[in-house]
Amino acid sequence: MTKILIVGAGAIGGFLGARLSTAGHDITVLARGAHLQAIQKDGLRLEDPNAHLDVIAQVRAIGDLQDAGEPEVVMVTLKAYQVAPIAGPLAQVSAKARIYMPIQNGIGWWYFQRHGGPRDGTVITAIDPNGELAAKLPVASTIPAFAFKSAQVVSPGVVRHIADPSDYIAMGELDGTYTDRMHGFGAELEQAGITVKYGDPRDWMWQKLLGNVFANPLCALTRRVLGDVVRCAPTRALALDLMREVCSVSSALGHVPMISLEARLKRAEAMSAAKPSMLQDLEAGRPMETEAILGALIELAEIAQVKTPIVRTLHACLQLIEYQDTDRSAGNL
Repeated sequence: MTKILIVGAGAIGGFLGARLSTAGHDITVLARGAHLQAIQKDGLRLEDPNAHLDVIAQVRAIGDLQDAGEPEVVMVTLKAYQVAPIAGPLAQVSAKARIYMPIQNGIGWWYFQRHGGPRDGTVITAIDPNGELAAKLPVASTIPAFAFKSAQVVSPGVVRHIADPSDYIAMGELDGTYTDRMHGFGAELEQAGITVKYGDPRDWMWQKLLGNVFANPLCALTRRVLGDVVRCAPTRALALDLMREVCSVSSALGHVPMISLEARLKRAEAMSAAKPSMLQDLEAGRPMETEAILGALIELAEIAQVKTPIVRTLHACLQLIEYQDTDRSAGNL
């Protein structure tokens, strides 16, 4: 049994918490509001129709990191922009953990940490403006992971997982080595019914970004589900062009995508009813991960001296949406 803290019990965090809890691990989840209250009262419910699974996991739910104790593994499934405000307490609770595992969309603050190349230690200002994350969070124990999954919080305390044939968690050490700690925890995830793959986390990041770069902004801007975007010929073509821009940047930085663009679209087609996280956030009135998915990509493109005109256009449009929402709430429109 491993003592695991999951910081952010939303869609992916809730899925992981429920699965690991039912596999016998000691799970604490950080949540807030009605979701926290529902989990504390009734447990964390996971609905997984494709796996014919409907379970209620009795996890420990907290609203403050000070109550987290000393976990062996810390999994962070918050939105990228939610990490900086709690960097101090998060670093404190993670200090003795053997694994610190960020599971987030977009480009990670850790991208150039333990990189080994000429840009080793470079801070990506779009997601870490003051270098606070790189300075405070435990780089030595960081093993980034990526959820090639679709899940949604359907009501307080209830998470629904939408599986597809290529459903898995991918992870890797920042320096590219294969360690006992990584494989040990990977085995625990496998025992909980979660398929795990290993490799360079930057390779996995670029592969995940191939989907994020079109699915998130296009679904958010059109307010349509993923299937509509990939079935409509003009937006399908736009998705391909966006992925080509991502490939240009990743290749210039030494990472060739491990999946073809058409294969990536087919995966999206298999999840046609899914609402990507940006669309979920927009509908719920929450901030979107615009900077992690697009802003940081533009920054890496500038480092690599690659042009990304379509990414820049969508970035500007999404910034405008959030600018309007901010001004309207302040009574300025």
